[in-house]
This record gives sequence, C-alpha cells and structure tokens, in this order.
Amino acid sequence: MQRHTRWITNALRDRQAKFEIRKQWGIPESAFCVLFCGKFIPKKRPLDLVEAAKLLLRDAAGFLNQTEISRAYVAADCLVLPSDYRETWGLVVNEAMASGLPCIISDQCGCAEDLGSLGMNEVFSCGNISELRTRFLASQWKGISDYVRLSFLRSRQLSQR
Repeated sequence: MQRHTRWITNALRDRQAKFEIRKQWGIPESAFCVLFCGKFIPKKRPLDLVEAAKLLLRDAAGFLNQTEISRAYVAADCLVLPSDYRETWGLVVNEAMASGLPCIISDQCGCAEDLGSLGMNEVFSCGNISELRTRFLASQWKGISDYVRLSFLRSRQLSQR
C-alpha cells in the first residue's frame, strides 16, 4: 500500500500570504478585518454585525464564494458569529479557531458555552448591539498581532483534541 503525504503550509503563520490576499481584495495591511461567514438569513443575524460596526466600517469585501473562505480566514483578524438560538452549533467558529482566528460569539449560538471562553474568544448577549460593538472594539485594540498569535496556539491545540 502506497501512502501519499503532502505538506500544506498553514498560511496564517505566513504574514506575507495574509497581506497578499488583502492586497488582491483591496484591504489595507493596517486594517482590522472582521469576518462573517454565513447566509444572510434571520437566524444568523448579520445585521447585528453591520449595526455594531457601521460607525467603524470603511469598506467591505462583500460576498465571497465558498471557494474563497479559506483565504478569508487567512485575511481576517477575527470572526464574528451573531447567530440566535436557532444556530445549533456554528461550525464556522471551529473553522476559524483551527485557522487561528479569535471569535466573537453570540451567547445563544450552540457553540458559545463550549468554545466561547477558549483561547481569545469572547461571548456577547445576542441582539445586544452595544455589547457586540464593545467586544468588537476590544478585539481591535488588544494588540492584534499578539492576540492572533496566542489565539492561534490555543485554538490549534483545542482543534487537535
């Protein structure tokens, strides 16, 4: 039996890859990039994120096809999942954590209890725009390079269990 093994570099460790993707998408290197992965349906509550960020929002990358999601994890600084109780888990949080991204998760999302306090993740009260904005701003100013590096290590350890 022949084994086929391939080494795939984790792009998150490669700052150059992050900045190359951002350049392709027109995102400045110095920008704080927040990622939302999900359908624009009521249970995902995407408008909560828009409302929380609208004072800070300069530009948005817009819709990305699923084939671009792995690159989005590389380009982003954190993931926000504002979903309500109908979100039974929130797999994008696992994916983001495996990519080393800190996450801001609604307390009603299924994964919040198990993953919300791990690594550099944070939980906010679903529908509380002011609290989401506060968490968003706190994440932005935590010394993001150290924040992401520490989150990557902790999230990676958890995802390998």
